[in-house]
Amino acid sequence: MLLRRARRVSGGPRRRRYPARVTHDHHVDPAVDHDGSPADDRQRVDQILGRLRASGGRVTRSRQQVVEVLVEGPGHHLTAPQVLDAVRLIDAQFHESSVYRTLDRLVEIGAVTRIDVSGGSTVYHLPARAHHHLVCDRCGRISGADPDLLAGVADRVRREQGFTLRDEAVTLPGLCRDCASVDGPTHP
Repeated sequence: MLLRRARRVSGGPRRRRYPARVTHDHHVDPAVDHDGSPADDRQRVDQILGRLRASGGRVTRSRQQVVEVLVEGPGHHLTAPQVLDAVRLIDAQFHESSVYRTLDRLVEIGAVTRIDVSGGSTVYHLPARAHHHLVCDRCGRISGADPDLLAGVADRVRREQGFTLRDEAVTLPGLCRDCASVDGPTHP
């Protein structure tokens, strides 16, 4: 894997450290992600690249690097600049446009979910399982919510409108428990 290619003298895998900016700008509920073992990560990368191929896309070194950073990234919620910074630890000449084009393509094929967070930033997420995102307007915390949370709404919309909601892609803005308790449940 990209971030595990280098080996220590002892022969064990060495994880590349992300630059200081590539940390969670947003708090994330870890329950919505997988355990991150090397075998799981490799399988996940291969699965995403397979989806890319199946959709008619080419699997270039640049695309593979972006996918590997997303899979191995902390919490699987990264912004495009964070992905770029992480890839540039390996390839200092990596083009910024390659990150954005790859992320857009991964969203198109459904491998990545785009989450719009308050303040205009966009976070890209690799869900381990279907779930909704609860995004705090004040602190930016992202929490996972059970996919059945909106089942009643989805059924009603399907019956009344003939419209089928994508259950893995719903982002619900509001205030997290901590922010709501500070000022009460008001909207910013």
